[in-house]
Amino acid sequence: MKRNNCFLIPIMFLTLETVAFSQFNYNAKQLIPFDPAYKIGYLNNGIRYIIRSGLTEKKAHFYAFYNIGSIQEEPNEYGLAHLIEHLCFYEKPLLDHLESSGLRMGRDINAGTGPERTTYTIFNIPSEKAGLIDTSLLHLKDLALKLNIKPEYLNKERKVVLEEWRQNQGANARINDKITKEILKGTRYARPSLLGDTAVINNCTVEDISNFFNKWYRPDHLTILVFGNFDQNEMEDKIAKVFGSVPKVNGASPRISYQIPDYKAPVISIAADKEAKTSEISIHYKHNKPIEYNYAQKRTEFIDNLIYRMFQKRINEIIDVSDAPITKGSAYYGSTYFGTPSYDDYALDVSTNGNLMKALETILTEKERIVRHGFTDSELQRAKEYYQKMYDKARHKNVEWPHNEYMVQCFYYILKNKTIASFDFESDFLLNVFPTITLVDINKRFKKYFENIFPAIEISYPQKVANAINISDVENVISSVNRSTIAAYIDKPVPSDLFSKSIKSGKVIKETSNNEVGTTEWELSNGMRVIIKATEFAKDEIQFKGYNNNDTLKVPKDYLSTSIYGGLSWKDMGVGEFSPVELKQYLVSKNISVTPFLSIVNQGIKGKASSRDLEAALQLVYLYFSKPSWNEDILKKNLSKYGSYRSGQSPSVAFSDTVQKYMTIQPFDTIVTSLNLVTMEKLKLIYQKVFSDPGEFTFIFTGNIKIDETKPLIEKYLGSLQRVVTKSPFPDSISPKDENKLWYKTGVKTCRFEYPMQTPKAFVFVCCQGEMHESPVNSLYDDLIQSLIVAQAEKTIRGKYGASYNVSAYNFRISGKNTSQISVYFQTNPGLCENILPVAKEEIKKFMDGDIDEKEFLSLKNNILKRRTDDLKSNSWWTNTGLFEYYFHHNPISKSYVTCFEDVTMSGLKEFARNLYSQGNTIEVIMMPK
Repeated sequence: MKRNNCFLIPIMFLTLETVAFSQFNYNAKQLIPFDPAYKIGYLNNGIRYIIRSGLTEKKAHFYAFYNIGSIQEEPNEYGLAHLIEHLCFYEKPLLDHLESSGLRMGRDINAGTGPERTTYTIFNIPSEKAGLIDTSLLHLKDLALKLNIKPEYLNKERKVVLEEWRQNQGANARINDKITKEILKGTRYARPSLLGDTAVINNCTVEDISNFFNKWYRPDHLTILVFGNFDQNEMEDKIAKVFGSVPKVNGASPRISYQIPDYKAPVISIAADKEAKTSEISIHYKHNKPIEYNYAQKRTEFIDNLIYRMFQKRINEIIDVSDAPITKGSAYYGSTYFGTPSYDDYALDVSTNGNLMKALETILTEKERIVRHGFTDSELQRAKEYYQKMYDKARHKNVEWPHNEYMVQCFYYILKNKTIASFDFESDFLLNVFPTITLVDINKRFKKYFENIFPAIEISYPQKVANAINISDVENVISSVNRSTIAAYIDKPVPSDLFSKSIKSGKVIKETSNNEVGTTEWELSNGMRVIIKATEFAKDEIQFKGYNNNDTLKVPKDYLSTSIYGGLSWKDMGVGEFSPVELKQYLVSKNISVTPFLSIVNQGIKGKASSRDLEAALQLVYLYFSKPSWNEDILKKNLSKYGSYRSGQSPSVAFSDTVQKYMTIQPFDTIVTSLNLVTMEKLKLIYQKVFSDPGEFTFIFTGNIKIDETKPLIEKYLGSLQRVVTKSPFPDSISPKDENKLWYKTGVKTCRFEYPMQTPKAFVFVCCQGEMHESPVNSLYDDLIQSLIVAQAEKTIRGKYGASYNVSAYNFRISGKNTSQISVYFQTNPGLCENILPVAKEEIKKFMDGDIDEKEFLSLKNNILKRRTDDLKSNSWWTNTGLFEYYFHHNPISKSYVTCFEDVTMSGLKEFARNLYSQGNTIEVIMMPK
């Protein structure tokens, strides 16, 4: 199965064999030089630190990284590592100070446990605030090295962890547990998930926790990682001052690297589950990790990347065939094998609508085709061109990765002793090495993935008697593929031009500047509005989104499911004369993403591109407007996929469907279950309604845009779009009576029902909704309520009663509709539901009646203002949220936003909450196990 803890090898990093470099003086055994941007040192107590400064954003990000995790647990300790992570947040006096400064638990302050690591994190600290930097380091020290356990803390947190276990006990968890125990039988990794054994969690003592913590969470297993914008030497001094006082721990407690023996034959594990939503196959070929990271291995990494690109293209071609048994697939060289950093593996992953043996045969046949016949020279040249352009583009962009990417690089260094190479080295190495990589190298490497290696094969599917399979079925497929005659692959030429027709450009007939938000506004001769915001937030990035100016899609109710499911399929159908395969081939060497979207609330086209690929992106937009491609086979295939997903017995799907029904009124309450109403003809009519008049569209562009260079492109490809005058496809189909129904005037609705579950859970959803006067200040109140109410509910439901691991709150409003909807959702033990539900409802009632914590209110105000500061530096936020809200719904963005926040008060928030609650529109949905 696809595993979250299996890191794919980044493009910058991959593995193996010794190579003689024929064209230049590189020694294959020479070690890769370490990136000089990192500063690495050790304190006398054994704590290591890794610092990388000089990042553009004026932030600092902190990690306390232990190379210790759940794999260190003995059977009588299963779950202690994760429980320690929870308990480390007790008695932390500096946490309140950080939260009052605008940081939030979960988003900026968090922790995580894995099989091989434990991390404590503090993100997004303004680097110019020295006092906050110091506080963050002190808090990180408290989190990582101080465990003040009291029996009452342990008793509280064990309840929360048990509820976390319950919440995670779905089909995927059961399938993974079964498969892992079978495939890794006899090894340290054949154990329960990192959440542990419920018997251990229920019965462990303070002494058990202390002993495990003191044995493993030692200074010599700890690395402090800091990334951001600050003086590197000053940060080194701060780390030494804060962490240098930690005493050295004597006595050995060495970290052990556990082994997984090679298989003597294919190992096959099959898991069926009634609640599974999809059918999946994963095939792993385990490799030992290299001992040293040298030039030969670096060259092999580039070969692996090229293979990935070429094989993925073939898989995509298979998927795009209408009757292909594979709906999704990937083939990649992975950097961990079942969560252990000791091994690499080559993995084939596919999803299917249900014909598992056919899907297995298909992916194995394509693998075997390459083993026997190899890749083609044209495939290799295209893949090389892609990576060369990518590196060339990155060089010009002055590449800078997000801080979590730097953490991943350090993860490989700490756990696998893998040198972190600089981007300059990577780039220069590529330029020198790529000419030496031949088709012989590629095909030899691909065969080596499988030489003398027996695979581990995982298969899972929704449990039905009719589709039960066994190990002999899998063995028969493997044998059949090995005996079969397989023809060589024929590579089709890549289309050279997406757009060749001559078109008459439109014109910008009106241009204005908006100083408040820093935009240039154009009105085109066809009536379209275009808004341009030139930024330097990201190098060589342009994002755009074109919205139909009509908020709501007004179509008959039996068309609504087509607008959703048909809209999801339309983007897969190609465009113009280009089939889906041809379009993917054309775009493979370009930095372009263009996607049409349809929904009930908004419709249009979104995308992003590099500066040099903007014209090709606009050509795609032109074609989606003027020459869409319709493919009945793709629509049927996708509907089958959606139907397969919905046909199982998943409790979460059943619950969300029921909530959807009770949250809405006709005609929206049957959308999610109306796949049988989706047709191609309806999709074409919806397209006609949405895209026939370009004058009904507003396009927003944000990024590295040169106005003078972009203007003629906009005039040519957007300004030339003509209105298609047709009779309305839906004459008089929407009655004013239906259109004016208000979904939020529900009164009191209650639904309690039972559903079969393998792990008993109670699902609880409580919602308050009603009318609100739309204004900038009220929008802020609406956002504040959503965050404050979940904080209040967590303090009670999780903190006081330990009845749930995660309490979620959502606010939903449709701009321009003067509505608000606040909801709370959580899962809990069914035995506690009847006791905890009145508590949850009472907490919501108290809150909505004005019982609001002022300290939490002020902290959250700071957090939202801090978040807005971050948003203002994001092209994505300006394109998708900021400018959309500003131009379509007149909501403030920058200075006026801060000014609006000055009008947000405790008394105003209480009045807003009381007014919403007093309207008496509440919904309660509870699902219990059958």
